[in-house]
Amino acid sequence: MFRSATLAGIAGAVVAQMVVGFAEVEHRLLFVAIAVVSTLFSVGAEQLLRKRDLGKAAIKDDYEEGRLTQFRSAMRGALAPIAIFSADVATAKSSGLDSKDVILGRMSQAIVDAIVRIVGNQSEATLRSAYYAFGHDSNGDYLERKTFSGRSGSDPRQFFRAGTRDGNHLIKLTREDKIVFVPDVSESHVTPTNPGEYAAVIACSITAGERPFGILTVDSPDAGELTEDDKQLILVIARLFAAALAQSPTLPALSGYSAILEANERGEQDHG
Repeated sequence: MFRSATLAGIAGAVVAQMVVGFAEVEHRLLFVAIAVVSTLFSVGAEQLLRKRDLGKAAIKDDYEEGRLTQFRSAMRGALAPIAIFSADVATAKSSGLDSKDVILGRMSQAIVDAIVRIVGNQSEATLRSAYYAFGHDSNGDYLERKTFSGRSGSDPRQFFRAGTRDGNHLIKLTREDKIVFVPDVSESHVTPTNPGEYAAVIACSITAGERPFGILTVDSPDAGELTEDDKQLILVIARLFAAALAQSPTLPALSGYSAILEANERGEQDHG
């Protein structure tokens, strides 16, 4: 029962995130709310499931209980900014200190701050998370780092550009709405910009409907520090973040998506 509830909650969050990219502006906040509530529901069901399993096995493990408490606290820290800032975005001004883009910037910082508390098995001081926004200029597509958090003295790379091997890989990941999890880079084709910069990494596309907005990343200097559970958490957060970003029409879309919008607008003008 609880496992079905968990899956249903996650499914609700993902479906709401997908729909928000196509929804009218006045309906987007509703879908964001549905996504947040669905995620909270799935997280709550998962915690009940874990506690039930622990009870059946008569296991009273203080460490496990501590991890569950830490997990719940971290999820609140990640979901609360999305819920609060999404409401602010819906009523934000078009410019100024309280504009949508400024609020979304605050949200993105709160999200990466939360990620380094959520994932991994060690101190947040060893982890690093970043949000890269998708963009397009005369030189082609690119990903630009907007916010980051985590271990000091190790700022993430500022840009990834099309035409380079790593840039092409991450831009393709963004376009195709995928997530990549590498528990040990020494056993993969992934090559950090600086040798030894990280040993494990997760990178997840931030996409709503047909509108990819960028990627969320988290990495660790220790192989095996990130897990499949961490991957799923990043996926949920990225989906909810995308739903919030979809409320801002000023954010850049993919070049192909922009062309579709322009073609649609020309068609409407021709028939107007």
